[in-house]
Amino acid sequence: MRRRRPEHPRSAARAGGLIRLRLIRLDESDKSNTPLLLLLSHHQAENPVPYLTNLPPDLLARAAKIRLAAFDVDGTLTDGHLHYSEGGHETKVFHVHDGLGLKRLQANGVQVAFITARISHPVALRAEELDIAHVYQGQSDKRSCLLQLLEALNLSPEQAAFTGDDLPDLPPMHIAGLAVAVANAHPWVAEAAHWQTRLSGGMGAAREVADLILHAQGKADAERERWR
Repeated sequence: MRRRRPEHPRSAARAGGLIRLRLIRLDESDKSNTPLLLLLSHHQAENPVPYLTNLPPDLLARAAKIRLAAFDVDGTLTDGHLHYSEGGHETKVFHVHDGLGLKRLQANGVQVAFITARISHPVALRAEELDIAHVYQGQSDKRSCLLQLLEALNLSPEQAAFTGDDLPDLPPMHIAGLAVAVANAHPWVAEAAHWQTRLSGGMGAAREVADLILHAQGKADAERERWR
């Protein structure tokens, strides 16, 4: 029997919380490894990763009160990389899963805000695409920005969630009823959070926050039925 070996670790792709390894034979001309790959995929389909289960009651209670979900942008709604063209124009990459999650929050009565220290045209474009009216760029004091927005919306801090990844996000997180750190957040930010996502910034973390809020507010089942 020929030995099998995994490819370089970088070829391992994370899928639904599981590690899918692409296995090959030492004899590259032997294509009989296909059934093995199909078997792995079949196994994953029969054993979905539990999602939003066994959550602490305190976390659910906090999420149930949320009426405003505010997000940092760089490192939270993006992967934190800054891309510049030769002409000096900045570009950003956003995740479609996050976008749908933010739209579904708004459809279910939860307002969404972007609060970021940097100023970038792609952020304004993304907010416009998602019909997000509360967009605050160039905010060196995110805590004050969040407090002013809450006052304008006649909401209390406990009705706000703030999701971030780095130290400038700590002040608004400290006053928010639900403070969330993305999976790859700075350790001090993770320590200050009530909850940390499984996915990294720009890779679906905001969608997890949206799903948590909808789940805690008893709207997750209706959302699932909507897409049947």
